[in-house]
Amino acid sequence: MSKRALLAEIYAAATRSIGVPVPLDSAAVAMFRLVLGQYLDLHRLREHIAEQAAIVLGDNPDSRRLMTVPGIGPANALTILAEAGDLRRFRHHRQFLNFCGLNLSTLQSGKSRGQSHISKYGNARLRTALWMAAQTAIRMRENSFRRKFDNYGSRQSARC
Repeated sequence: MSKRALLAEIYAAATRSIGVPVPLDSAAVAMFRLVLGQYLDLHRLREHIAEQAAIVLGDNPDSRRLMTVPGIGPANALTILAEAGDLRRFRHHRQFLNFCGLNLSTLQSGKSRGQSHISKYGNARLRTALWMAAQTAIRMRENSFRRKFDNYGSRQSARC
């Protein structure tokens, strides 16, 4: 279905509801136009940042490898490389997880042991970039990360 047909269908449904018709000079329409304009400006800015990141990265082999991961584009790859530096300095993926603050930490006292959670002691900007990439990958229709996330969610709900 094209966007035009979808919008026409939404508008037709809205005419049967309380939302439409609204006078074009109303405050609601003015606010909608303002928010829509801000959204479009942010979208253009994000595209510009991605273009600049692609230029800066050029033919960097690490960035090309990072961008094969679902959810990581030029801007995220640039952020990860800027914050982490040379990824080859980490001999094991656990060292990288510790650096990011994505390693698990458990509070213990005597015989009592608390639940494990992310330590958050590492690089916050790097952790945020990876979280944003994960959120993007989860929203994608089909990739290995999405399947793993769905499987993890189904196992967690089965435990409850």
